[in-house]
Amino acid sequence: RRYLTALKLRLLSVRFPADRAASEQQDPLEELNTFGQLLAALSTLKLPFVFETAVHNVGEAIHFYVAAAEESLEYVMRAIHGLYPDALVEQVDDYTIFDPRGIMDGAYLKQKEARAVPIRTYAEAKLDTFAPVVGAFTRIKTVGEGLALQVVVKSAPKFAKRNIESRIKELKKGETSKEKKGVPAAPPIIDEEAIKTLEQKVGKQLFAVNVRLVASAATKERSQSLLESLAAAFAQFSAPKRNSFRIMRPRNLKSLALEFSFRSWNEQEMLILGTDELVSLFHFPSGSVAEPKVLSVKSREAPPPDELPE
Repeated sequence: RRYLTALKLRLLSVRFPADRAASEQQDPLEELNTFGQLLAALSTLKLPFVFETAVHNVGEAIHFYVAAAEESLEYVMRAIHGLYPDALVEQVDDYTIFDPRGIMDGAYLKQKEARAVPIRTYAEAKLDTFAPVVGAFTRIKTVGEGLALQVVVKSAPKFAKRNIESRIKELKKGETSKEKKGVPAAPPIIDEEAIKTLEQKVGKQLFAVNVRLVASAATKERSQSLLESLAAAFAQFSAPKRNSFRIMRPRNLKSLALEFSFRSWNEQEMLILGTDELVSLFHFPSGSVAEPKVLSVKSREAPPPDELPE
């Protein structure tokens, strides 16, 4: 059934002017808030929506894609244009990262700690945490190799918010030490920092997310190397008193390949991420991502003159 649902998805290519990074005036980190607004707009969709960064099996260009249900496609395009007026958004045919003679490798992300515990975000790191992820896509050979990051998103179930609120309530009670005979118990220890980070997470919209990493190359060793290079970029989201990601190798690689190809939702792979967390691990190219291999619009389209000759 989930594969049938995925068949309803249509693919959009999203590109930006090549001179965008040079002309961007605002703080690159402030710019990431725009992607958070896009997430909020798309959260109203009934079916999961999908973001992808990929290098095809032929070529070195880094592509950015959005997939959504066919009936929602116009809404998605308007939402992107409303927040990114300079973006070129167009429906395209599906692509492949797989070479017919190649070897595939793949993995998905899982939160190491409880889903309520947040990862380190771009706001805490004070840098664009997605830039190293994009950097992993620059090592692909022109022919016979491919790499993709797939992020399947939908609004988080109601229990996710309840779980975080329950955790906050427990933390506010504090951690008490055991009372010893003749020694009064110490006052409870309250972890204010943990409470603050949880309140920040639950204060914004929560999302249920699947994150898949897929690579293809001529040999098993090269495919693993490409995947590990991409996976390594997710180590930066770990910090003291924060969550981290585990790179999960599936028992059945063919099953992961099917899920990737059909862009299907898998409940067993579910992460619960706040808006800032999701923006930290994926967003459209910002002014701080000056990577020449990112596929761009070579020149801005000039508007037609007011009066055209007859």
